[in-house]
Amino acid sequence: MPTLSVVIPTYNRARLVVEAVESVLAQQGDVRPEIVVVDDGSTDGTRAALERYTGRILYVHQPNAGVNAARNAGIRASGGDCVAFLDCDDAWLPFKAELQLAVMERLPGAGFAFSNFFTWRNGERIPDGLGRWMVPGESIERHARRSHSSADLGIPSPRPFAVHECDIYRLSLYQPVVLPSTSVVRRSVLATLGPLPEDNWMCGDWEYFARASREFGAAYIDIETTLNRSHDDAVRLMRRPLADRTRRRIASIRRTWRADASFMARFATEVDRVETAEWRTLFKQTCYEGDLAQARDQLREIERLSGSASKGLRLLGWSMRIPLARRCVAAIRKSAG
Repeated sequence: MPTLSVVIPTYNRARLVVEAVESVLAQQGDVRPEIVVVDDGSTDGTRAALERYTGRILYVHQPNAGVNAARNAGIRASGGDCVAFLDCDDAWLPFKAELQLAVMERLPGAGFAFSNFFTWRNGERIPDGLGRWMVPGESIERHARRSHSSADLGIPSPRPFAVHECDIYRLSLYQPVVLPSTSVVRRSVLATLGPLPEDNWMCGDWEYFARASREFGAAYIDIETTLNRSHDDAVRLMRRPLADRTRRRIASIRRTWRADASFMARFATEVDRVETAEWRTLFKQTCYEGDLAQARDQLREIERLSGSASKGLRLLGWSMRIPLARRCVAAIRKSAG
């Protein structure tokens, strides 16, 4: 069975990172993962909280540079045949490492494996977290090349499950598919793809797993192996402004799917449609913020991609030229927010 390194990036979550480390130390079977915790410039006593694990974990400290920079530092410091990621506010179920390494061993054609997960909210485990992410009408099974049962693969587990060898590249155009805390990646894949994008905190891992799937294939394990904590603390990424998130999403679409000539030859209409939806969101936010010059440029981009802009968008752009209209919209947004 391949050896495993677990990379845990953390920033100002001293209590939670301890729970994440404990969940790895509690793994069942003969798997003894190497644990690399990358402290991304914490100021809350994270180093002191992790001192109890001296000799059992590798602690790496770096100036604050973002989650993907921390993941990359952990990859460089680790030595396993496979690398798993675990966000410091998530936790693994005790069977995860042994089960996923068994899948990787039995399916050598898959560059990485990922799984379903529980949403973990106020102590409650809500199943099928990935199913709740899916856009309507979509599922991993629709993108499967081959499917296996856990019994066929000879993998013992808490309950039977399916494993789908799949390509999630096209599906990832529409939505994130891989919760990083559920993933295990072959080191050879990481070496070929290079470091995770460090300049896009929201979409870096999203596009990375899409590219890994396109080039190496994926194995989706249809059983929950991970607890994904649902909370809204000060460092939660989705607390960032909507306009900032949308700009980063557009940048990701352009440098991944739009830059892929063979994909564009087949699916250019889909790429245009998805990107146009993001531009519409950004246009509305820009109008609400009163930046009319940017709004005009964004409206032209919508028209270029889709052929025309809706009357509603044009009316919004026109009304934002009127100071009274801008003040009314600002007041409505403030009262609603």
